[in-house]
Amino acid sequence: PIIYDVLNQAGYQSSPILNNAKISLMKSLSRELTAFKININVMTFGYYDNDFDRAKKKEMKNILEIFSLKPQLLQLTNMIPAMDILVEPPVPIISGENIHIGAGIESHI
Repeated sequence: PIIYDVLNQAGYQSSPILNNAKISLMKSLSRELTAFKININVMTFGYYDNDFDRAKKKEMKNILEIFSLKPQLLQLTNMIPAMDILVEPPVPIISGENIHIGAGIESHI
């Protein structure tokens, strides 16, 4: 799992170098291990509520309006169940994909 790079500008902890290294490693492993029926994917989490107080949450929503008209800030714990896709994908041949979780984020890193 990784945090979307653009969110670094909004005060979230993110490392573009580490994120792209993880994605490159995932794609390389996917190419190598597909022959052995092992799927490798990565999941990118978009913006989330990092236990912000009410004023900070309102400020973050204003900063993040570039991603969505009315951004919804979920708790990170509410986003974790999406990782089930990595353990049990709905289709067994999904591999080499960067799966984004979060409304309104761009479709690439």
